Amino acid sequence: MFEIDKKQFGLFVAELRKEKGFTQKELAAKLLVSDKAVSKWETGQSCPDISLLVPMAGVLNVTVTELLECRRLQSTETMNTTQTEALVKKTISMSESELAAGSRSRKRWGAAYACCLTVSCIEICLFFLLDYSAEFFFTHLLTVELLTALFGLLFCLFVKEKLPSYYDDNHIAYYTQGPLRMHMPGVSFNNSNWPYIIRTVRLWALILLVCYPLLGMAAASFLSGLFGNMVFLYITLGITLGGLFIPIYIVARKYA
Repeated sequence: MFEIDKKQFGLFVAELRKEKGFTQKELAAKLLVSDKAVSKWETGQSCPDISLLVPMAGVLNVTVTELLECRRLQSTETMNTTQTEALVKKTISMSESELAAGSRSRKRWGAAYACCLTVSCIEICLFFLLDYSAEFFFTHLLTVELLTALFGLLFCLFVKEKLPSYYDDNHIAYYTQGPLRMHMPGVSFNNSNWPYIIRTVRLWALILLVCYPLLGMAAASFLSGLFGNMVFLYITLGITLGGLFIPIYIVARKYA
């Protein structure tokens, strides 16, 4: 009863945007979000984070109340207690909807992580049964797989999908959460690029969990004799970590 009508909200935002002469990309830039996010609002696929209501109202030259009501209010129009309560409940429902969407996303990625981790464990067990050299098994395979599994666990299940608002107001190149430490000079983390960064790390972890045992075994068969085991390990770590941080730099700068 008190949920906001996403379709009506989207039509109202689109109408206000066009009145101001903004493109979706221009509005997105002013709100520090992606133009895809604005497109989803206007088509009724989603609603903005409640923290965006005040800046959005300012950019579109309306009040937050008008945004939530999805219509312009007359200057003489007043709200009674029942209407005010309904408005507050609409705001709360937007917050709950956002939390529910984040929970669903986390469950999907968590399930994918569990499947890929299971496949990785099966592959590792097969290599162990095939009596692969202990040095390759423990030095190369387990080192990379454990590192990948840790990143995957943190980003698929625990990392926050929304940054604090001060990230949007400042150029911050680091992120910390529990044991996770990310510092990337030349990149500014914000709520425009953070969803893409999270997705990049998740995909990297899931793909590497499944593919590295096979690729690592094949590479070790051909290259470890040329470089030596420790040098091969450093090369492997450089390639796998480069396969993570280079895409992060690309998406972080593209969607900043």
